[in-house]
Amino acid sequence: MAYSQRQIFYCFILPVLFANGLFFMAYVNHWAPIDELSHFQYIKTITSGSLPTLYKDSGAKNLLEAFQPPLYYLISTPFVFFFKSSSGEIAARIWSVTIYLLFIVISFEIYQMLLRKYEALNNNISMIFYVLFVSLSPSLIVRSVCVSNGTFAALMVAIQVFLLIRYLENKLSIKAPAVLGFTSALSLLSRFTNIFTIPIIAWTIAVKEKAKIKSVAIFGLLILLMLAPWFFWNWSHYHSLTANNQAMEYQMQTVNPTGRIYGLDFIKSNSLFMFDTMSTPEEYGTAPFTMTWYLIRMISFISIMAVMTAIILTTKNLKAAIDHENKYFTLVLLSGFAISNIAQQYAIVFLNNWPVLLGRYLHASLPFFAIFFILFGSVFLKNRILTLATFSILTFSMIILNINYLFIIISRFN
Repeated sequence: MAYSQRQIFYCFILPVLFANGLFFMAYVNHWAPIDELSHFQYIKTITSGSLPTLYKDSGAKNLLEAFQPPLYYLISTPFVFFFKSSSGEIAARIWSVTIYLLFIVISFEIYQMLLRKYEALNNNISMIFYVLFVSLSPSLIVRSVCVSNGTFAALMVAIQVFLLIRYLENKLSIKAPAVLGFTSALSLLSRFTNIFTIPIIAWTIAVKEKAKIKSVAIFGLLILLMLAPWFFWNWSHYHSLTANNQAMEYQMQTVNPTGRIYGLDFIKSNSLFMFDTMSTPEEYGTAPFTMTWYLIRMISFISIMAVMTAIILTTKNLKAAIDHENKYFTLVLLSGFAISNIAQQYAIVFLNNWPVLLGRYLHASLPFFAIFFILFGSVFLKNRILTLATFSILTFSMIILNINYLFIIISRFN
């Protein structure tokens, strides 16, 4: 009996990923993940009836995430409000695992929409590789089993992309620009760095609606209206639309105490580290030249090859960027999301002398990297048996990496 991709995913893969998430959640020490306590204190402050504030002279290390937009914390508040302190954290962690599963489900549904257009995606091995590449990053899992807005922000990007593809397939209502504006506003209210998605969605609306200013205006205006209360709150407390600069200034004494100028040299020497930490949990790390290190490097090179494929594909199909009926239009958009996400990290380094390039800020692009690597394989591994064998080996390697990190985390549990 042959199983469909949906049956394989929902009946077999998703329950295993849920169990895997619960195992990680049970053994990741409380407050061990970076900034988990600060995220939790944000929620606790809301339960007392106010939003937290970030001031340079406050000395409140547990409120370092107070500059973040409030959406994740607001919807997480009931899980803390109705439980006492330690139980509240456990409830919030279980909610985080649920968000992780939703991210995987939406990512899978994106794949299902794309395989109708691109034959290279239409086999079970490629689908399993895609799902596990997206879901088994130990760094993503650690972020997803603690109290953090990281995976929620990735989920919101996935929802934006899902709705955008439906829009291109004419499966959204005539008010699609408003739907996309509403969703994009929620995405920005989950984490403001999701702003890298906005120009691409606006461009898509402009191309599909044949440059109708009204449609793009509706999209942009709705975003501004929904963000206005948060902007106003920030202005009343910090005299700026966001508190990002204040948070950076407060943390600069730790990450760049000498005020050193960081630029291209830093980016060149740390880009591979950025891709490594997309898989490596910063809290647990890995020793060089171990099996774990080689597996992580393998995933890093997969991601780099995926980015190169995205750049080449976009360069060769630039005309597709202005024709929403072109077969490659959707891939050009996905390429735009992935490249913009990376470029944003580089821009932060250049503009703020901020010596931080961390892969956890690329988790939203995991589905895009997986798609483009599958397309890379379909071009360079033209023999079907060789292609299936390669993706089978890579899939098995990611499972080994996940199990290895689970044992590392269990060994450090206390």
